[in-house]
Amino acid sequence: EKADLGLANTLQSRGDLLKAAGNMDEAAAKYRTAIKLYEKTGEIMGYFYSLAELYECCKSEDKAEADNIKRLIQKKIDLVPYDDVKEYVEAKISD
Repeated sequence: EKADLGLANTLQSRGDLLKAAGNMDEAAAKYRTAIKLYEKTGEIMGYFYSLAELYECCKSEDKAEADNIKRLIQKKIDLVPYDDVKEYVEAKISD
């Protein structure tokens, strides 16, 4: 499990770098894999952070996926135990 969490964190960071460089498709792929690993390990903050970043990657390219991500976040955001994380994620999905 620790190896999966470490890999998820690495993929999330790589997604951040790719997104910053404008490589949205590659970034989205990293975030999708990270999200699966965060689900597997139960790491809620990484999960929501990656969902929010994936939303940003998808909102101009795949509106349907972005809308699905936004609904998922809105439905489950109360699972996040920290207000600052909630605020960060909610700010990402506010259009």
